[in-house]
Formats: sequence, structure tokens, C-alpha cells
Amino acid sequence: MRMLREVTKWHQVDYEVKNHDYLVDDNKEFCFAYRKAGSDDWEKFKKQRRFTKTYRKFKELKEETPKNFITPYMSDPWDSKEYNSLETYFG
Repeated sequence: MRMLREVTKWHQVDYEVKNHDYLVDDNKEFCFAYRKAGSDDWEKFKKQRRFTKTYRKFKELKEETPKNFITPYMSDPWDSKEYNSLETYFG
């Protein structure tokens, strides 16, 4: 496992883009978890996700691999029946 911190400079946009930290496999093909900028908590995905470094820059972190993860309130809203319910949407 490797931990990467994104250091991309986003000059092309008119708003602030925050760079996060990512826990990826050794080949940097799949991402298992991420840590939002300014947070200490790692959020683990339900299943690994493809990871691409295209157009982005990273530096490798020399931290210990995290052992504890938090589960986001709704890590994948499309898996939620409440989120996909028209009754909930129209309230």
C-alpha cells in the first residue's frame, strides 16, 4: 500500500479545488480509501475504485498505513433506497 498526497496546482479553474490524500495499491491502479484535506480521518470505500493520476501530481507520504477508518454517512448515495426514492425527493 502507498499513501499519496495530491499536490496539483489547479490554475485552470476559477474556484478552489482541495487536494486530498489517497491510499492506493503498490501499482497505483486502485484506491481503497481517502482522507479529505484538513481532516485526520480516513474514509474507506465499500469496494476498491480505479485510480488515475492523469493530469494530476502527487507526492508519497511517509506515514504509517492507517488501521482505523470511518464510514461516511452516505459513501455511495446511489446505493441508498432513501436517496433514490421519489417520495423522499418530493417529500
